[in-house]
Amino acid sequence: MTFDNKMKTILTVIALLLTFAPISRATQQERDVMVIRGKRIYTHDMPGLNKAFPKLDIPKFEMITTANYKGFRPTWAVIKGQLYLIGLEAMVGGEMLWDEQVLKGQKFPLKVEDWSGVVTQSSPVSSSNPNTGKSERYDEVTTIVFVKGVVTNVDFDKKVLKQDNAREK
Repeated sequence: MTFDNKMKTILTVIALLLTFAPISRATQQERDVMVIRGKRIYTHDMPGLNKAFPKLDIPKFEMITTANYKGFRPTWAVIKGQLYLIGLEAMVGGEMLWDEQVLKGQKFPLKVEDWSGVVTQSSPVSSSNPNTGKSERYDEVTTIVFVKGVVTNVDFDKKVLKQDNAREK
C-alpha cells in the first residue's frame, strides 16, 4: 500500500469516526405513556399533537431536556375502546404548563378522532420457577391498532428469547 493510499484510508476512518461519534453519545428520547387495560405502554409510536388534533391550535414548544427535544410529555389512555389525551405537560415560553394551560380552551381528557396508526412496545421479562429450576426470558410485545382513534385490535404476545432448565444440567 502506498503512502497516498494509507493516508486516504486513515482520513476516511477519521471522517467516519467524526460522523458517527456524536450519534453514539446521543441521549435516548423519552417515550410517550399510554395506559390500556391497566398496563402502561411506553412507546415512540404515539401521534404528534398536530396529527392527533389537526383542528387545534398547537403552540410552539421548547426543549424540556436533552431527552425531550419535542418539548411536551403527553399521557394517553384508552377508555372504552377510544384513545384520549388525558394529560399534557409542555415547555412554552420558557415555563412548564399543564393540560388546559397548554391547549387553551380545551377540557381534558381530549378524545382523539382523527388519528389512525399502530402502537407497539417490547419489554424484556425474566421469570423463574423455584420448584422446577426452569427460567425463561422473553420479550412481552404489545401491539395496538387504532382507526380514527378507536381501538380495532389489541395483542399482548410474548416472544421467547431463552429457556434455561437449571436442574437438567
